[in-house]
Amino acid sequence: MSKKGGKRPGAGRPKGSSRRPKITDHFSDKEIKNLIKQAKAEAKKDIGMLKFLLEQLFGKARQTVVGGDSDDNPIALDITIKKEINRKLDDLL
Repeated sequence: MSKKGGKRPGAGRPKGSSRRPKITDHFSDKEIKNLIKQAKAEAKKDIGMLKFLLEQLFGKARQTVVGGDSDDNPIALDITIKKEINRKLDDLL
């Protein structure tokens, strides 16, 4: 096992591979139906399981980020990249 994580030769899906692994690659139809039945039964008892299943099926709900100044104005983001702008202007002129 690698001591330092990161990129390892031969790891991951081969380049150019368009097919992602699916649950049907590892379980039979009968096993999948049984898993679904068990998950539904568990979701009726456990709100965490219900939330997990809904997120897997429909994606996570968006979360609004609230912030700003004391007057509740939105957060302002001002980024200026002077060197890059000046270089592009010099190239044009």
